[in-house]
Amino acid sequence: MSCHPFIAPRSEIIECICNTKLFRNTVMLVAITNSDTLLQRPRSSSAILSTFVGRHYNGGIFSRGRIGQDIKVDTSKDSAKEIAALQNYLDEEQERLVDIRRSIQQLEKRLNSVKTDYDRVKRNEQNLKTDIGPLEEKIEGLEKRLKEQKVRAKEAAADERAVEKAKQKVAELEKG
Repeated sequence: MSCHPFIAPRSEIIECICNTKLFRNTVMLVAITNSDTLLQRPRSSSAILSTFVGRHYNGGIFSRGRIGQDIKVDTSKDSAKEIAALQNYLDEEQERLVDIRRSIQQLEKRLNSVKTDYDRVKRNEQNLKTDIGPLEEKIEGLEKRLKEQKVRAKEAAADERAVEKAKQKVAELEKG
């Protein structure tokens, strides 16, 4: 972290630490920004108190500070490493979330496609079932007619022996 003798806009400040121990009516304002920059600026106690109303940010909660009280903050590199590791973990989880959402979207598209295909196949099946009944009745009727036609064909077919006998009779009658 680098130190700068100015203050960043409030939107960039992540953590504000006020060392409110008075020394000739001044205090040191320390703030950590989004860019991991440590900002320090001596300010008068009245300016600090009017800006932060005697409160400081400590571990996710605001707690009230008192004039003359030292506020101890862990500014070691271990904290920065932990924050960086947590940020990396957060980034990885966000990427994973995006991938999962993308997969869900693709699966929903595929599911809708399969549902449409299923509905189409179901309608075709119902249409075919309604067509099967009358066709089965036609098959039975046609088989019955085929049997009748076979019987008639046999009856209508000339007997070869009878035809031979008839030819012989015709031949005898023509000779005689």
